[in-house]
Amino acid sequence: MEGDKSGDPFLDIIPPFCPDWISHPEITVKQDIPEEWFHLTKQPVAIFGNGKSGQGAHSLLQKIGWDSVIYDQTENDFRASDAGKISLVIYSPGFVPDHPWIELAKKYGKLVLSEVDFAAKFLDARVVAITGTNGKSSLTTILAHV
Repeated sequence: MEGDKSGDPFLDIIPPFCPDWISHPEITVKQDIPEEWFHLTKQPVAIFGNGKSGQGAHSLLQKIGWDSVIYDQTENDFRASDAGKISLVIYSPGFVPDHPWIELAKKYGKLVLSEVDFAAKFLDARVVAITGTNGKSSLTTILAHV
């Protein structure tokens, strides 16, 4: 998902997990790990996808002091030996919910979250998701101006 490059500050936050997301002036990011996840911080987070949103997830985790490892099909495959060493998985929109890596993590009992679900835990704001094949940019533009 690409943001509109019109210069509107609200549109610059699309996708919600771009590297600039953490320091965006329109967004308040909680600096604390959610209490229900604190026990997970002893192991790193697996990030599936090394694109902009994966890098954004990695940046947020670094900022809050939680180790992470990025797995990408072109550079670093996720294996069963990795599944036992991680606390949870964050996957990018490019991964379908039944992707073999996601299935492997679930088999090992790991918490598996989309990037939007993960990011929502750190926002002090309501989240609106706009999905679909057509009209996402137009609707986002309209909502930003409303």
